[in-house]
Amino acid sequence: MIGEVEGLARVIDIIARRCWKGLAALRGEAPEPTREQLRAAFLHRPSRSVAPALRLRAARASADPKDIRDEDSYQAEFESYLSLVSWEEIVEAVRAFRKNPMTARDWEIYSRSVNLKASVQSRLHYGSAYDRLAELYDLNKSTVYEIVRRTPRCIAYMISTNPGQSCYRRRDVEGQITLPEF
Repeated sequence: MIGEVEGLARVIDIIARRCWKGLAALRGEAPEPTREQLRAAFLHRPSRSVAPALRLRAARASADPKDIRDEDSYQAEFESYLSLVSWEEIVEAVRAFRKNPMTARDWEIYSRSVNLKASVQSRLHYGSAYDRLAELYDLNKSTVYEIVRRTPRCIAYMISTNPGQSCYRRRDVEGQITLPEF
């Protein structure tokens, strides 16, 4: 099993990228995803809230022995990390991360990357999602990639370092929040 912060970061990223209204749910603007939706997101299969044609196609493809391992992995990893924290703690950490002046731009870049990757656009004229974000924020592509990779980890770190009180553990002399190095 991977570390607590990494596992929780993976859960946050899967919810953002694969759950219907995942980003809105993480922001507290949509209901918490159901267990069925979370399972479908982890296994990367449509849940009942998805069109019947997509469910039928996924059902035909799921007669694989690998599915048993995936289901075991889901129960061992995904649910175990979700059981460590409450949904309210996740939403609180995301809200705090979004509102913090030091990390607000990182959340914006992360959420735009999720939305850009989910949209179907030709890369011939616009380049990859990271290319477009790099141009939009006047950053290089590797910086955008690092921000997108790091954002769920920072949120998971905030949750795991001080659960139940504040999302933040460390503050510098002036009271500014400091983020961990990964």
